[in-house]
Amino acid sequence: MPPHQPTVCDPSPDLLPNLRSDQRVQLPVFSSAPSFRCPHCQTLTSFEVSEFSEEARGFPERAAFDKASRTLRSRGCRHRDFPCQGCHRAVRVVYGAFEFAMSSYLFIPEQVLLGTPRP
Repeated sequence: MPPHQPTVCDPSPDLLPNLRSDQRVQLPVFSSAPSFRCPHCQTLTSFEVSEFSEEARGFPERAAFDKASRTLRSRGCRHRDFPCQGCHRAVRVVYGAFEFAMSSYLFIPEQVLLGTPRP
């Protein structure tokens, strides 16, 4: 049975509470300790962002996440897949990386994808 389609959300302080403003890009960016607040169980889950995407292994939602984030990923956006630490649903955060100095990046959230609850 194929996984359900993910819920696609715009990044917001409700989902990503540690966003901060940055004058270099005039957009919200991740802080040095990004976190995700699950809209279903309200658990706060920390995750990492970097200039590289990291593929999650064992997520049945991966193909659906790839399809839903295809346009952003084709523009060079990166993503991080992780489980919510509360309800264990799969989460994908898609973000852009802005290099403002050699090997120094700001990470700009673009999209949050939510999988279905795990039993």
